[in-house]
Amino acid sequence: MPSFDMQGMRSIDVLKTAYLTANVLNIEEPAGLLKGLLVDPVSPVFPGTDSIEFGREQLGREGAPFIPTEAAAVFVGDRTRSMTAMDIPNIAMRKSIHSGDIAQDRSIGDQIFVNGSAATTQSNGLAARVDRYQRDMVRRIENTLEWWVSRMLSDGTVTYSDSNYDAFSYDFGRSADLTVTLTGGAQWDETTAEPIEDIQTIKQLVADKEYLSVNTAICSPEAAAAIRKDLPQKFNARLDNRNLDEFRQTSYIDVTAPYAQQGAVTPIGRINGIDFWEYNRSVTLFGGSSVPLVDANSIYFMHVGQGADIRQFYAPVYDMKEAPGRAINTELYSKSWSVDYPSEMQMMVQTRPLVAPFRPDFCAKLICL
Repeated sequence: MPSFDMQGMRSIDVLKTAYLTANVLNIEEPAGLLKGLLVDPVSPVFPGTDSIEFGREQLGREGAPFIPTEAAAVFVGDRTRSMTAMDIPNIAMRKSIHSGDIAQDRSIGDQIFVNGSAATTQSNGLAARVDRYQRDMVRRIENTLEWWVSRMLSDGTVTYSDSNYDAFSYDFGRSADLTVTLTGGAQWDETTAEPIEDIQTIKQLVADKEYLSVNTAICSPEAAAAIRKDLPQKFNARLDNRNLDEFRQTSYIDVTAPYAQQGAVTPIGRINGIDFWEYNRSVTLFGGSSVPLVDANSIYFMHVGQGADIRQFYAPVYDMKEAPGRAINTELYSKSWSVDYPSEMQMMVQTRPLVAPFRPDFCAKLICL
């Protein structure tokens, strides 16, 4: 979509639905590491409905039989497949724009609020305020989707419950044995630990389930500290971190991408063909408490690439005033409307996203402490 510049427009245009939606779609707030790495490279799907049929297929393990040339073809079974209907959730937020913000609007070129050599028009000031409000709401959406992906990686389920808003639970069908918990004597902060064997076990689990190779490990701060402390003296001795600059260039995580430049992503090194990174970030759910994006004492081992088969869906938005009887298929939607008392405008940003892994066993969790 071409870039959209709201500067210079009068306030009546700034608050039109077409301009608000165009502007919010062009806002480039950086995604978190998990969403930026796994979801954003995937083109979004617009199913045109409020729900999707989510299904995962178990890859066939059997080979094909050799038969005599004159023999009849052999009947074989189909892939194991399960289907679940999932309603796509809804996010909608709004902010107020008071009449005083618009009352002193000037025509383009009328300079007020002069400060030295700097000047702006009232309409430009309103456009900047609208853009700031939209950016705040887009940032909240990005935080929520980053939390969504983190839950998907943790155990293959996303559960949300708020007595004031909504409640739902999506189970993407990840195998329970892909969560491995180390117990006393085997934990990575103990001298008897065998971290190399644990890593190989995790790799084998994912390979057996999905025929995928683990290439990336995202560590919680506690797990990263255990790796660096290296009490068993077995991890760092084999960790290929001699040239972190080269590691950054060849890793599946792009250190030049916005998601890797937020101060919460730290390279550790490579071992057994797996790039290890520390991700030290949390998200505060709306009206709730802070949630770490990598579970405490844990490492998420995953395959990064098309084989993970992660897809993002967007249900349509409905607006009886702007598009009566029609579905609006868009990632983000924004509009404004007037409120009689108190005298104000209200502006909304809405999205209806669902991220789903169609091969959920692409990721395994190791609780190593």
